[in-house]
Amino acid sequence: MSGDTPMNKESMPKVAVIGAGAWGRNLVRNYHQLGALTRVCDADGAVLAQLEKQYPLDRPCLAYADVLSDPAVQGIVSRRPLRPTSAWHGRPCSPESTSTSKNRLP
Repeated sequence: MSGDTPMNKESMPKVAVIGAGAWGRNLVRNYHQLGALTRVCDADGAVLAQLEKQYPLDRPCLAYADVLSDPAVQGIVSRRPLRPTSAWHGRPCSPESTSTSKNRLP
């Protein structure tokens, strides 16, 4: 994108937030306000249910693999690095997280 072209909600890259706990809720709020949020993924269904009351979540999911296989997701946002040695709710992140074509945002 050119630096001269302003971004609007339609041209904003679509991202998924992985992990919507304490800090993840801030990421959900911010990316929602930008118009970039397309998915939220968390292993805790109660967290997703609470977020659905606040934001119109398109397709919340419990499985990280759903985000990786979703063609609508152009980037992944997480509060922690996604690598095979890291754990997400006690489960190792899949090796696909490091080899996926999705952009990983800090």
